[in-house]
Amino acid sequence: MVNEQIMKLQIKPLSLWLAYNVIDPQYLQSLIPPSLTPSKLKLLNDDVKSEYKLLFNAYDVSSQWMSGHRVDIQTLAIDRNSNTPHLVVLECLSNTIQWDPKKGITLPNANYARNHQSGMKSKKYDFNLHVWNSNNRMVVRSDRAGKRKLQRRFAVDANLKCYFGNHDEGFEMDFDHDSIMKPVTLLNTTSVVNTFWNNVKIGIPTHAFIHEQEMIFDVDIKDYMDI
Repeated sequence: MVNEQIMKLQIKPLSLWLAYNVIDPQYLQSLIPPSLTPSKLKLLNDDVKSEYKLLFNAYDVSSQWMSGHRVDIQTLAIDRNSNTPHLVVLECLSNTIQWDPKKGITLPNANYARNHQSGMKSKKYDFNLHVWNSNNRMVVRSDRAGKRKLQRRFAVDANLKCYFGNHDEGFEMDFDHDSIMKPVTLLNTTSVVNTFWNNVKIGIPTHAFIHEQEMIFDVDIKDYMDI
């Protein structure tokens, strides 16, 4: 029996993270709930220092309500009272229908190709992704560059309760912590082109990595059933 208060998300293998430093961290404050404040968090265990980040999480997803490709553009924040970390989705690009607590159900707003090639003689890369709309594009053509361990505060703790934009109510997620914490595969960033949110992010990515494994998230949406 399907629990309609839980949205099960099946995240397919090869989900991608791109991370960028930001131009003005104070601008992020205007985009997130007042109860949170932008936070510097390390993403990988061997990061030398932490910085404010704009994150692009691109993945293929399957659920009872949507199936397709999404790019969640996010930042990291902490609760002003509890000091708990949280991921905050600022915008979602998708080639399938989507829902959020601010806009409700919306139509696809992006195109997607997993194995995009610019021509017959293009080099074959380990990872190849192209996401675009009428104004911007994100192209990642990259080879694997080793394994790294994730910081638990980023990978697990910040995923336990996430937010969308400046909407006050977060959504809790349940998942296998050990699965999420499996080492990620680094990608080189020499062939990354990304014009989305150019007014917020700085230069080339500081991080690019993929989860090789499938991941399952159970999202608690009972507080949104009447929205």
